Amino acid sequence: MTKKKSRRGAPKTIMTARRTDHCEECDSALRWRTSTSAKPHVLPDYGFALKVTGLSTATCGKCRAVHAAVGNVQRFRESILEQILMRPGALTADEIVFLRKHLRLTGGKFANLVGVSREHVSHIEQGHAPSLGTAADRLARLMIAAKSDASLRLMKRVLTSLDEDIGTRSRRKAVRHAGYKVAIGSKRG
Repeated sequence: MTKKKSRRGAPKTIMTARRTDHCEECDSALRWRTSTSAKPHVLPDYGFALKVTGLSTATCGKCRAVHAAVGNVQRFRESILEQILMRPGALTADEIVFLRKHLRLTGGKFANLVGVSREHVSHIEQGHAPSLGTAADRLARLMIAAKSDASLRLMKRVLTSLDEDIGTRSRRKAVRHAGYKVAIGSKRG
């Protein structure tokens, strides 16, 4: 059996529901450790370095395959998705790549989904542009939440977590009005 490798040449992490005594790749004995906040385990398989604490991992001494015991693999991936969607601040380039790949979308299809150009998404992913912008960032989070969870519970949680610090608000000038009072009504004069 051949080793599974990620794009960067490092051994791919094998996600398992529970600890096993032997490597799935070469049947060597494994020694497990639990990551801590001082020394988190880094999972490179998500398109960016995902640092996880409290994760039981084992690296095979023979084939260097990394095993991670996560309990429920699907719930683990959903947890990563939810943490990214509910994180304050603009989505980073790595997070956009992860979310786009999670939905199995090309850069062009993702751009159409959130209402920006394909070139803009490419510039963000390459680090040449800072963010999607406030409106597109929020729309991306909501669309991804809606597509990822048919019950829309995730979308409701994301909606309640969105606040004013997402995006590029600091670039806007604050407009102050001096004592204007506006009444909106249906009376016509």
